[in-house]
Parts: sequence; C-alpha cells; structure tokens
Amino acid sequence: MAGMHEHDAGIFGDLLDSLAGGSGGVLVVAGADSSAAADLRAAYARVIHVSAAASEASVAFAGLHAMLPSLPATEADPAVLAAGLLARSDPGTFWLVERGEFLDPATLFVLRELSTLVAGHPVAVVVTVRAAAVPAELDGWPRIDLPVTRIADLDADGRLELALAAADSPADEMYRSLPSESRRAAHTLLARVAADRGDDVAAARHEAAGAMGADDRIAKDLEDAASTVTSRGEHAAASELLERAAQLSVEPSAAARRLVLAAESAWHSGSAAGVRRLSRQLRGLQVEAPWRARSCIAEGSAAFAGGDMAEAYRAFMLAARLTIEERPATATSALLRAAEVAWWSGRRDRAAEVAAVVESLPRDGSTSAEFIVAVLAGGAHSFTGDLEAAGHELLTALRLAESLSDPRVAVLAAQAALLLGDDRAAATFHERTLAELQAVHSEGELPWVLQSFASVDIWQGDLRSASARVAQAAEHDEVSGADATQHSILAHIAALRGQSGVCRAHVSEALRLSEYDRSPTAAASALWALGQLELGLGNPSAALAQLSAIDDPRSEHANPVVALFAAPDLVEAATRAARPELAASALASFERWADAGARWAQAVVPRLRALRAQGDGTFDHFERAVEAVAGEGLPFEEGRTRLLYGEYLRRDRQRVLARKQLELAVKLFDAVGAEPWAERARQELSASGQTARRRDGGSEERLTPRERQIAELVAVGASNHEVAARLFLSRKTVEYHLHKAYTKLGITSRSTLAAALEEAAIDW
Repeated sequence: MAGMHEHDAGIFGDLLDSLAGGSGGVLVVAGADSSAAADLRAAYARVIHVSAAASEASVAFAGLHAMLPSLPATEADPAVLAAGLLARSDPGTFWLVERGEFLDPATLFVLRELSTLVAGHPVAVVVTVRAAAVPAELDGWPRIDLPVTRIADLDADGRLELALAAADSPADEMYRSLPSESRRAAHTLLARVAADRGDDVAAARHEAAGAMGADDRIAKDLEDAASTVTSRGEHAAASELLERAAQLSVEPSAAARRLVLAAESAWHSGSAAGVRRLSRQLRGLQVEAPWRARSCIAEGSAAFAGGDMAEAYRAFMLAARLTIEERPATATSALLRAAEVAWWSGRRDRAAEVAAVVESLPRDGSTSAEFIVAVLAGGAHSFTGDLEAAGHELLTALRLAESLSDPRVAVLAAQAALLLGDDRAAATFHERTLAELQAVHSEGELPWVLQSFASVDIWQGDLRSASARVAQAAEHDEVSGADATQHSILAHIAALRGQSGVCRAHVSEALRLSEYDRSPTAAASALWALGQLELGLGNPSAALAQLSAIDDPRSEHANPVVALFAAPDLVEAATRAARPELAASALASFERWADAGARWAQAVVPRLRALRAQGDGTFDHFERAVEAVAGEGLPFEEGRTRLLYGEYLRRDRQRVLARKQLELAVKLFDAVGAEPWAERARQELSASGQTARRRDGGSEERLTPRERQIAELVAVGASNHEVAARLFLSRKTVEYHLHKAYTKLGITSRSTLAAALEEAAIDW
C-alpha cells in the first residue's frame, strides 16, 4: 500500500488480505490516529468511511443507519440487522468506522453479531477508538492496541504529517504525544490553507491553537469568528472561541469582556455549567460595571434554570444596582428577570421591591417601557392580594405585548397570563416564546419555558402534551437529574392519572429539592398535586390537610398564587370534609380573581357555587355551571362540573338526567386520562343503575410522549426537518421516533398517520 506507513499497513493488512481471499472480519483498533485512516482510504478504493457522532451516542441504531441508511428502520433484532448489513454490502467492501467510542450500544450489538457472520464473506469492518475510551460493549472483540511511543521514532517531516492529520482532534493521545513545535507548525500551515479558502473561522481556530502567548490580533480574529458562528446559531462554538480569545488577550479588561461574552454564549447554548465555569474565571479580574452586570445576568439565568431562586435573585438585583444610573436599559433587563424569580419564589416582598425600583426608573414613553411597568406592577399586586389592581395591570401588559417582538417580552407575557388566570393567553405566549427562542437558536431558557408550558397543558387538561414537554425539557437540560419544578409538574400529571406511588415520589423529591429557598413555589405546587391526588382518590380530609397548608399564611409552604390555582380543590375538599368556613374563604378569593379577569376562574366559579348551594336553587346553579365551562377547552374542569352535577341529580332521584351528566363526565375524564376521576364517575353511574364500559386504550397508548408529539406534528403536515427545528432535535432522532410510532400504530406512511392517531383510543 503505497504511502501508508509500515506500522499502519500492518494493522489493516491482514484484513485486506482476507478480503482478497474471499473472507472478512470485524476488528477494533484502539489508539488509531487519523493519518492511518486517511492512508487506508487512499490505498483501498472500496473503503466506506463513517464517523460516529457524540450527539447521537444515545440514539439506538444511529451508527448503523449512518453506515447503511437503507436498512429497515423498524427492525430491532441485532442478528437480523447484521444479516441485512452483510447482504447489502458489495463484495470487497471495507467499512471504516472512526470515533467508535461514540457508537450507540444498539449498533455495537449488531456489529458483534456481524463478526460471527463474515467468515466466508468478503466484507470487513474496522472500528477505531481512542485508547482510553473503549466502550464496554467492545470487550472481548478482536482488538489491536497501538502504542503512541512510536512517534518518537519519526523524523520531523513525519511528525508534521501526523500533526496535520490530527490537528482537528486535540484530545487524541497521538496528538498530545507530538512535540509542541510539530503541533504549532501544523496549525500555522492549516491556518494559511483555511485563510486561502476564505474560512476565517477555521483560520482563527488554527492560529489560536498555534499561538505561543498572548496575541491581540489573534484574539480579535477569534472574536470576529465568534460573531460569525453566532449568526449561524452556533452558540457553543462561539463560547469556545471567545474563551480562547480571552486567554490570548493582552489587556485584562479585554479578557474580562470576552469572558462575559463567552458566558452569554454558553447560556444561549444551554450550558449552565459553562456559565458558572466562565464566571469563576472573572472573579480575579477587574471588570467594568456594565460588563460585570451582564455577567451577573448570565449567572442569574443559570441559577434560575437550576432552581436556585435565592442566588438568581441576588445576581439579578446586583446587575440592576451596577447599571441603574448609567445603563438603565441593562438595569431594566435585570429587574425583569428578578421579577420572574420573585413570582416563581412566591415572595411578595421581592415582587414589591422590584416593582418599586422599576417605578423609580425614567420612562421614555415607549410601548416597551409601558409594558414593563404594567407587567411588574401587576405581578406585585397579585402577590399582595389586590387582584382587581393586578387584573387591570396584567390585562394592559398583555395588550401591549401583542405589538412587541422580543423573546423576553413573550416570556413575561406568558407569566402575566398565568398570574391573570388566562389559560388561552398563556398557551399563546408560550408558543410565541418557543418560536422566538428557536429563531435566535437560544436554548438556555428552553427547559424552563417547556416546563412552564407543561403546567399550562395540565391546566387545560392535556396530559399528553404536558408529558411530552417535560420529556423534551429533560433532553435539553444539562442539570443532573430533575429539578424541583420538574418534579412538581410530574407530580401533577401522576395525580390526575391516579398514579399514587409515582405522585408521592415526585412530591417528596420536589420538597427535598425546594429546601433553603431554592424553589418554594415548586414545593407549594407539589403539595397541591398531593391534595389533588387525595381528592381524586376520594380522601377529602387528607386532601384538605395538604391544600390548606398552601393557603395558610402561617405555613412555610404558603403561596398566594398557587393558592388561587388550588382554590377549586380546596373548596371541594373542605365542603366534603364538612369544613364550610375554609370553603367559603377559598371561594371568596377565587371569586375576586374571576372578577378581575381570570378566564379560567370564570369558567370554574359557578361549579364551586353550585357545590356549596343548598335548597331549590341548586339545580339552576349547576345549569349555569355547565353552561360556563362547556366549550371552553377545559375538559378536566368540564368533567368535574358534570360529575358533581350528576352526583346531585342522582341524590335528588333524577336518575335519567344524572346518567346523561355522568356519561359525559366519564368520556371527558377518559379523554384526559384522569383515571381516578373517571372511576368516580363510573361508580356514580353504576349507582344510578347504569354500567359504564371501561375504555380500551388500544395500540396508541404504547406511544411514548416524544413519539406522539412528533407523530402529531407530522400528521398536520410538518416535514421531518421542520419537526427537528421546532423541537431542537436532530433529523435522525425525529426519523427514529417516527419509525417507532409507525410500527406501533401499524402503518407504513405519513399519509395514513392522521387517521391512525384519530382512530386509536386514548387512555393516558
């Protein structure tokens, strides 16, 4: 093999000889360098080169389908897939799979099966891996370990050749073993080549890799390169470039500025850990106030994403204090984030403090300024209990937000809609937030926004969408394990589904993670979920014990906003537990919220009044209750209204009318997936003399939340590429989940997907 080093020829020679003789094999090469692979591709025409991707290491069969996309995506048997790979490979094919440490386990199992089949077939597979990263699934395979000490035997030209081949893989053992002068020479040469072809980003990278010390020109080129990749939405790459630019900066002030920019890019890439690491580097530097404030905003954002409300509030308020005189726009941005923290902390003192500071800022009369004042004032009033004033300000804020295009405005408007009790507006602004974050390729806030949107889904009785959003948030959240907010949301989903053990486990975790002022609203919400579970299971006294803790100012878990959302459950639990005074108090607050413009509360208040009504007027109360909620897109609330109405009618011996309401309640609860509530309705229906058939879940229930989410988007016409962009996933991941959905639904194309989803029974 001309041009191939003798030691490299020895690695692959036996396999090539076997191919020539009509047989093959599978070989793992640990510690192989990229020059060996390059020489092999040049020497043997039938080499098919595949490089495994770290981003797809957890996607089943991603490596296999990169090798041969024509393999059936619905097949999962390694032996069948290995046979298929062999059958579809031309005689003499030599597969070279580099970066094998990133192959998914499913692909590795297929390759293991292939190794038992290739004898007598002229097909070979070589998997190269870093010596220190051999996957456990490769243990026991035929393997060659290459010593890196051979580099010492090469002359200067040989070392340069190796350095050129490995310059894009600085983590490889071979690259690190080369002398520094060989590495620098290679990067200098590659920088010239990149510049000649107009690739300024690659040129800056290689120049920086070859730099021997501080160099302002290279640092400036790196900063320019960061701007280029940022415009393409590559925030992680921008952060890396800016961090290296800071390291090469001569002036400490320039280094500090670039570190701040790197931290901001890390945040947009979704790396809270990157923000924290870069912020630590700033601590020993003199940083000008405006840049220190921007660093604090990035730190606060990372803390908020991790559920550390106390640290987030501290960082945002410090940023505001640093810039309130000279940079009011930066201060306002920090105060808006501080307000979000105050709201999610359930801290009325913090909400009032932020609103007061904003009130003192000069106003320019713009729509944006008026929106900020209105939304912060509305939030502060919500936490002090002045719901009428809150409703006025929040409605104003939502009206102003319609004409403003900014992700931060959409985020705040979504939270304002939550505080106002308008589920439709909340859903609309959450959708807008996701679209605007996608437009700027910003993933930092994505997990939190998805979790918040999931809470709206639960509010509207859409548990499937809620589950899918929580799953998507977990995929994008780098924090180890779920945070308190995620546990509280999962507790609500489990509560409505009647999954008692699951709900209690999530509540326990939410309470544990919420200690020490990290996420008190999540703790209150978790107790609400537990109360709702007990109420659904028919334990009103146990439910009341949990729900009253949220509403009692003396309780450590008291939260005025969560108490408003939990009020319908508290009213029902207190009424059933013969505590009318507690029911009356909770209903009074809820009625004030409805009067202030809470759309959801307006649909629910008549039910609560009917529940507490006595005498001849009860029938009319329930009629108004059904009229108020029917058609409002709140199936769970409508189901509860019809269940209570049916219970009343049955007790009043109006069995025919009762059955009508109870049958509708069963259907609504079944559609939502609220099993304990559906069971209660069935029991009432049985007591009325009619048996309700349990709904068969069908094949569709086996779809995972992610499979269903992708299938539903495709069913309405979205392409795989569009779905991938919308959900921040790779196209291969979308294809993988879609093929699994096809298999479970028993279909073969998207033309029948919508009908399959519609016909399949839903039992979540």
